[in-house]
Amino acid sequence: MDFMSISDQWIRATLDFFRRTLDKNFFTTQEENFERAASWAAPLSAVLGLLFSLVAAIKGDSFRIFLLGIVWVFVVCIGYFIGKQFVAACRKMILNNPSTISSGAFLETVGLLLVVTLFAVVAGSLYLSIETSTVEPLLAGLFASVAIAYSICLVFNPSLISTSISAESTAGDDALAIMVVFYKMAVRLTGIVFGSSLVFGSLLLVTSIFKLLDGDVSEMIGGGLQSLTGALFTVGGLAYPFGIYITFVFFYLFIDICRAILSLHNRQAPSAQPAPPADDDAPGADGSGVSPEMMKRVLVIALGVVVLAVVGMKGKQYYEEYRERAAIEQAQEEQAALAAEQAKQEEAARLAAEQEQKRAAAAAEAERVAFAAAVQVYVGRSSLDLVRDPGVNELFREIFGGQYDSFEGLLGKPQAVTSAEGFLLAPGCSATDCGNDKALAVVDVQQRKAFAITSIYGQLRLHGIESEALPAAVTNWVSANW
Repeated sequence: MDFMSISDQWIRATLDFFRRTLDKNFFTTQEENFERAASWAAPLSAVLGLLFSLVAAIKGDSFRIFLLGIVWVFVVCIGYFIGKQFVAACRKMILNNPSTISSGAFLETVGLLLVVTLFAVVAGSLYLSIETSTVEPLLAGLFASVAIAYSICLVFNPSLISTSISAESTAGDDALAIMVVFYKMAVRLTGIVFGSSLVFGSLLLVTSIFKLLDGDVSEMIGGGLQSLTGALFTVGGLAYPFGIYITFVFFYLFIDICRAILSLHNRQAPSAQPAPPADDDAPGADGSGVSPEMMKRVLVIALGVVVLAVVGMKGKQYYEEYRERAAIEQAQEEQAALAAEQAKQEEAARLAAEQEQKRAAAAAEAERVAFAAAVQVYVGRSSLDLVRDPGVNELFREIFGGQYDSFEGLLGKPQAVTSAEGFLLAPGCSATDCGNDKALAVVDVQQRKAFAITSIYGQLRLHGIESEALPAAVTNWVSANW
């Protein structure tokens, strides 16, 4: 059993399927459909581009972006006019430049490779779309599959690219046909590329507008990039007919030179083409210059330009006024927000100060309670023990400073500490002259304060307190004991 014959049959069956499906009528019908689609996709692209620029101008607060949208409309209109002219010119150029090849093996091989490529592109785009969870790879694969499918149609129907199989074709003719066949395919696909690029670009512009309307920053960036891609597809489709025509003309000049070299023995001078007859109905044919109908059209166009200019200037004026109002409102909102934030900060500072005061008061109260508990134990004990307590000693040292030792000397013969009306009274006298040199150390338990009274030879002195502030309990004790 010849296993390769089985694979040959499968391959031929596949090629025959594509040959029957993608026949000549299919191509011409689809070409007309795409050219017809271009007639509505072009104005749709212009409107969508203008709408995108309007939304972007509002979002970005820039009138220049809207001006770019107006320029875009003119670019699409001019590009469509040029592209439509060269679509017909490319089709006519293919018909006027036939070529021959001695065998269909080359075209069939190219068709097989294109079929394999078609399957690979479809499978790869599906895989990438599923892998990335996005529709962009699938759309790109669909666009490439359309171009490959129509290329297969041209290879299986070589008459569409004015290529015929002739047994009389020489090796040189085959070489020229192989060199030119792919260029012819590119030129013959002009109408399809023209229409499909405009349709695909319009779809991208539609989706980009929806992304731009979304408030999310990432969506706005994605919309901008997608609109750029749509604009590139649109401009590329509009420029393709002119570009491929110019490229093919200069390339075919080289082919004609090669063909002339191969057929020098039967080269014939080209017959002069008669000049086309003058059109008697053309404007100005009667020597009258510009026709009235043409003058009306010129006036209408001029009026349209004036109206557009006035609308543009008024629109810019209104837009500037809108920006001024928006700036004032934004400034007012910012001031209100700033005032609210300041009030919030002030309230927070007030609450924090109150909390700090409460903590300080609580700490002071805790210190007072601890101090009172600590000094109460000295009641009945020696006055020097009280004065030398670290917490109490610190208070007296603040009062006497460098004279503290002299003060403590006046308590050389300490007496017992007594308590009276919240005060601890610690009396004593000098060890050398107890009758004349005396001192009384007083501790305010509640206020955690201290003061002292000294008596030297009967002369009383107050330390750390004024006479009018002396508590009654202290005055009474001094009167009773000194």
